[in-house]
Amino acid sequence: MDWINLKNKKIGFFRLTFCIGIRIKDTSFSSFFDTKRIMIGHILIIDDDSVILSLLKSFLSLKKYNVECATSGQEALKILRTRSFDIIIMDMVLNDMLGSDLLLKIKRLYPDQKIIGTSGDQSHSSFFQERDIPFLFKPFKLEDVERIVKRLI
Repeated sequence: MDWINLKNKKIGFFRLTFCIGIRIKDTSFSSFFDTKRIMIGHILIIDDDSVILSLLKSFLSLKKYNVECATSGQEALKILRTRSFDIIIMDMVLNDMLGSDLLLKIKRLYPDQKIIGTSGDQSHSSFFQERDIPFLFKPFKLEDVERIVKRLI
């Protein structure tokens, strides 16, 4: 436990007395005041594949996005009732419903919601293209995810 205490510092003709009671792990202020730590977008990932969820969440979190995950369409709708997101990244094939049905429900409830579609089946791409929604064919490159997310935010 390190505490930083600064007292009675002379600055010019004035004497300032102050104390900073911030608990930090190291004595470097650079990590504490690092502006890159500010989250730059809120993203919901909907996929029933835990590997994809983990990979995308880790990658986007490292890129300073606030990321939440849902493993089903019903869970996603429940989350969307309580929070808003800048972007939703969603798979077309879920355990409890078709991604196309979920997308139409989301767009009916939140018409301006930005969405990125994903699927391992190339035939799903036309559904997204008809609606002018970006689509990523699995397996996709993380750089492609980042490029599309940056474009939408």
